[in-house]
Amino acid sequence: MKTIICLVALFIGVTAFPQTDPPEIERPPQSQAVKSGGIAAFYCYATGEPAPSFTWKKNGKKLRYTDSRYLISNFEGGSLLRIEPVRKKRKSGTYECVAENGNGDPVTVEAELTVYDEKELPNGFPQIIQNPGMKVVEKSRNAVLVCEGAGDPNPTITWIKDTMPIDLKANQRLSLMKQGKFRGKAEVNRKIKWFCLDSTISKEKILIGI
Repeated sequence: MKTIICLVALFIGVTAFPQTDPPEIERPPQSQAVKSGGIAAFYCYATGEPAPSFTWKKNGKKLRYTDSRYLISNFEGGSLLRIEPVRKKRKSGTYECVAENGNGDPVTVEAELTVYDEKELPNGFPQIIQNPGMKVVEKSRNAVLVCEGAGDPNPTITWIKDTMPIDLKANQRLSLMKQGKFRGKAEVNRKIKWFCLDSTISKEKILIGI
């Protein structure tokens, strides 16, 4: 009697799963001290795959996108929390940036906001003494905006375009000149909001006046 052995080959398809990486804070928001009535802007950058989503909290309580007191704007790789105007009693506190993408635990980083009344400003607090004025420029002409600040130590001028810090490497049309001057070519029928922030680093806090 012969025995017949039947071999069955089972082929298993290999499924390629997308790469996943837990979120990681790349650049945390910086603690700030601001004059009452001014502007506070926290920028939080995080990496991960898929790209993480962002949530902002104040003193442990989630801030809502519909809250008119805060501007929360997400951009590629990060999120902005902008507070304008800043009020001493309501806005001082601890702000948290939370990044999560479903892989691993959410990551959280904190930043402190301190608000001073006009009469309480510490010595050397940076001040804007010349604001950039409104410019009307023909297409492709150069426009020069001037911002001058004072403080001790000497403050650093940071330029903001449409709520975002200007990346000079990404836009060759823009250039930063000496003494707080900024130059760029005009665009067609485009109204742009420009801000200059006057800041100086004192210990772990960035002091901003506008």
